[in-house]
Amino acid sequence: MYQNKSDEGKQNYEKAHAADRRGEKAKSFRYYLKAAEAGIVPAMVACGNFFLEGEYTKQDISKAMYWFTKAAENGNLVATNNIGYIYETEENYTEAFNWYKKAAEMGDIVAMMNLAGFYEEGLGTRKSKKLAKQWRDKAESSTDLKSVKNLAVYYQDMGVIVKAVEFYQKAIQMGDTESFGDLGDLYFDIEDYEDAEKCYFDGAISGDFNSMLGLGIMLTYAPGCFDDAKNWLSRAADGGSTYALRMMGDLYFEYKKYPQALRWYRKAVIAGEFGAREEIPKVKKILQNSKPNYKLKLRRPS
Repeated sequence: MYQNKSDEGKQNYEKAHAADRRGEKAKSFRYYLKAAEAGIVPAMVACGNFFLEGEYTKQDISKAMYWFTKAAENGNLVATNNIGYIYETEENYTEAFNWYKKAAEMGDIVAMMNLAGFYEEGLGTRKSKKLAKQWRDKAESSTDLKSVKNLAVYYQDMGVIVKAVEFYQKAIQMGDTESFGDLGDLYFDIEDYEDAEKCYFDGAISGDFNSMLGLGIMLTYAPGCFDDAKNWLSRAADGGSTYALRMMGDLYFEYKKYPQALRWYRKAVIAGEFGAREEIPKVKKILQNSKPNYKLKLRRPS
């Protein structure tokens, strides 16, 4: 049956997205590229990010710019902002300012924050504390959930932890259960383990799989918490987390249950969590060295 390019592109985008969720980044890049070539705008943005970051493909700024420009021509605000970012890294502040301003005026929250920074520092435009505050206030006044989460990530990346926590908490108050896990990750990264555990627990009982994973990881290394760790890691794995499979291997290894650890590491590798590969030889060596030596004598019929 004939299949048009648009339908094929959508299918490749769905395959890319599914591979991305499983952590199979190299595979997701291949499908994103096929989808982008078929005209799928979000795939163009994804390809631009892959080429920009140089992960799972060779870094190529010109190709990143190509895909961001294609997406921006189709009205994508993320791509419009990212073009500004590329110009900023090249110290072409006038072009960076123009692209940030374009994206900000179209409603992109991150571009608003970038534009505020440019006005504050006088990059590519005249210095204006007043305009910087206006754009920052406009961004922070947003009641759109996606924008609130973008602000949390922006402040986290900038190292402004108090503000990042504020906007993650705002997203949670707006009913976003995924932000429990994101806030838990932030607390974990700054070694505030008590608040991390609380966020993960609240998120886990609310059904957020990333929170289940985070809680399971913490419980793996907490003495006497094998059953609870196993419960949350299993539920995270059922939710599609391949890293949870690897952590199940770590859990059994921590409790010296080496045959089960080996099985879970193998499951993780099969699912695409290739970091588990390096654990397999270690477990095999332990199992080999712990084999009982019966030294049986062969009985012969008399």
